[in-house]
Amino acid sequence: GALDGTWAFFENAGGSQVPRVVTEACRDALDARWRDDLGAKHREAARRVAQDLLKADLVFFAANATAAFAAISAAVPVGADENVVIADASHEANREPWLAFRNVRTWPCDVNGSLDLETLPVDASTKVVAIPAASNASGAVYDVAAVVKACKQRAPRAFVVVDGVAFAPHRPPALGDADAYVVAFHKCFGPHLAACAVSPRLAKACG
Repeated sequence: GALDGTWAFFENAGGSQVPRVVTEACRDALDARWRDDLGAKHREAARRVAQDLLKADLVFFAANATAAFAAISAAVPVGADENVVIADASHEANREPWLAFRNVRTWPCDVNGSLDLETLPVDASTKVVAIPAASNASGAVYDVAAVVKACKQRAPRAFVVVDGVAFAPHRPPALGDADAYVVAFHKCFGPHLAACAVSPRLAKACG
């Protein structure tokens, strides 16, 4: 096993090795009865964990990160004269949902996976900026706070959507000044579940 020196599990990209306490908790939940009475209590406890992790008050759960980004993209109102910016260092989960919009711009990374704020194609008509906190391909870590600041300066009405899936297993994630931040617990030694923190302004815009 992983702790007796026989094996070492590094396949975090496909899902981290799950501790026995997690599998036992999942089993107990499936074995439990009286879910109507206990379900709400446990859901709120799980929500508090996600709120503490992401340093945010508004959090929703999804089956995985792909589903979380799909839900956000379906809810954000993007006008015909507005554009969406996608960092090409993004995982497909935070790219594909935004490609359905008419005006899509790409923020290119260099050969090392770095993103340069000088090439950030955000202007006053930008409504959404989709970025990763870290690249799942190159391992590059991005200065999300600096990107968010630059986006809000150039496009005050823009919503910044952050993919923290590859970042969260290694460093503390946080919504900060972004408008949405997604993590996947199954990449962080937890059950197969994603959480998305949402800013009050994005929640209001989505109705």
